[in-house]
Amino acid sequence: MISINDNRNITTGEIKSLANTLCFVGPSIDQRGDDLTSALNTAAHIVEVSFNVQDYTVDIDGTKVGTIGVNRYINDLVQQKKCESIYIESTTLGFVEVLLLLKWFSRSEIDSLQVIYAEPNQYKSRTNYMNDFGKHEFDLSTHTEGFKAIPGFAKALTQSKKAILISSMGFERSRLGQLLSQDDGAYIHAVIPVFGTPPYQTGWDKHSFFQNVDVLNDKGEKPQFVAANSPIDMLEMLEYIKGSYSEDDEITLAPLGTKPLSIASAVFLINNPQVTLKYDHPKRKGRRSTGLGKIHLYEISKQ
Repeated sequence: MISINDNRNITTGEIKSLANTLCFVGPSIDQRGDDLTSALNTAAHIVEVSFNVQDYTVDIDGTKVGTIGVNRYINDLVQQKKCESIYIESTTLGFVEVLLLLKWFSRSEIDSLQVIYAEPNQYKSRTNYMNDFGKHEFDLSTHTEGFKAIPGFAKALTQSKKAILISSMGFERSRLGQLLSQDDGAYIHAVIPVFGTPPYQTGWDKHSFFQNVDVLNDKGEKPQFVAANSPIDMLEMLEYIKGSYSEDDEITLAPLGTKPLSIASAVFLINNPQVTLKYDHPKRKGRRSTGLGKIHLYEISKQ
């Protein structure tokens, strides 16, 4: 079992002062990523990680590794680097990369690691979105690859006992709508939406409400609310919801909301292997946000 123990704000100056640290990052797509990568490059040993859903491989500093071999490869890498601390820079990484890295950590001999996440000051807005029915204001992704399974986190849902879907809600209504309209939607009895409230910026949660209210009309249960930047709150909420059902109930999870809530979802999935993951692998747009907002540092440790 792993847990999230701390949530504090840090500065780029503190990041620049990191010594003898190994940090996993993803490719930078906006100013936040540029600023964080630049700060990390001054002190940390950087390892870039990227998951390829087309062939289910993980690119680790230019080397392709199958998902089954990721744990062994990272163990060897950590031993070679001989660093005193491990960081995951989740702003630049996608959800699947964070999930695989935390799964490696849960099986490693390391006691704890740190996860960095930086909020944006603003997201890039769409043009003429008010006249484009069904579209959201923020211009975040070009498309998704569809709800494709991740090895170790998937199992088939059955129509004999329909599942409860817990979903953190984002700004893109098409993501949850696509899941419910596909074959798996027939195996989902109800959706428990979790909204990021309070949001990063005043009013941002309204975008999420407005975009998803119609999608939730048929199967939506009572909505739940957690702070958009708090994986600790989200993990507690997920455990609370799970505890309100019997062990025989099928629970599936769709992390479609903020990165901090997705970090909690990854921890929850690792601690609860009976829970099924549904994820659609969105292709994030470059320069989709501007500015560098609050930088959070979350500690993940073993219980």
